[in-house]
Amino acid sequence: MTRYQEIHQIIRRRIFDGEYPLGSNLPSEAAFCTEFGSSRFTVREALRRLQADGMVERKQGACAKVIETAPNMAFIQSVETTSELLQFARDTGYQLLSTQEMTPDKDTLAKIDPQSSTISNETWFLLSGLRLSGANNAPLALIETFVSPLFRPYWQDLSQRNPPFYSFLEEVTGMAITTIEQDIQALSMPPRVRQTLAYPSTDLSLRILRRYKASGRTVLASFNWHLGEENFIFSSTLKQKRHD
Repeated sequence: MTRYQEIHQIIRRRIFDGEYPLGSNLPSEAAFCTEFGSSRFTVREALRRLQADGMVERKQGACAKVIETAPNMAFIQSVETTSELLQFARDTGYQLLSTQEMTPDKDTLAKIDPQSSTISNETWFLLSGLRLSGANNAPLALIETFVSPLFRPYWQDLSQRNPPFYSFLEEVTGMAITTIEQDIQALSMPPRVRQTLAYPSTDLSLRILRRYKASGRTVLASFNWHLGEENFIFSSTLKQKRHD
C-alpha cells in the first residue's frame, strides 16, 4: 500500500469514527504533513481521494470540510496485496446466513479448481454470508465460501468466525496459502442471489471468484456476488516490470 493510500484510509476512518465530525474542517495540509511525516503532494493525493469518495469538500486556500461520514454509494474495493485483502475483510461487516455440508456439482468443481482433471465426490463445507457496509450495514455482496474436506476438523470453528477464513486456517493448520487466483466476471444474478440480496433494483452483478491454493491445490474458494451498475467498483493497479 502506498503512503497516500495509508493516509487516506486513516483520515477516512477518523471521519467515520466521529473524530472529524460532519460539518467540521479537517486539519490543514501542513498539519497532516507534520503528523504523517509526508510531503504536501502525498497529503494532497490522500485528500483528493477523500473528495472522490464524496466525504470532503475542498476549496483553494481553505481546509477540507467534512460533508459525509461514509463514502458515496459506489463501493470501491482497491486490493493490490494479500495484506490489503485482509484489511478489506476486517474493515467491512459480515453476517453468516447458513452453513451446509455438500458435494459440489461438476460445473462448480470446475470453477473451484479448473486445473483439476478429476471429478471428486468429496464433501465440501459451504458458508453463505453477507458482506456489509461498515457505515450502515447495508448488504454489499453475497459471499459463498467452499472449504476443502482437508479442513473438516475446523468446519464448525469457521462457522463461529468472520472472514478472512483462510488466515484462520493458516494459523491453526500451519498450511501456507501460496497463491490466490481471482476471476472477475459481470453476470446476471442467479435467483438465489437476488433473493438473498432482497431483490435489488438491478440483476447485474460483478462476481469475483477467489481460489486460495496450497501446494498447487485449491483448498478454499469464495464466490463474491457484488451488486452491479453504480454500486461497486473494483480498483487495481498494474505495474510494468522492466526487462533488461
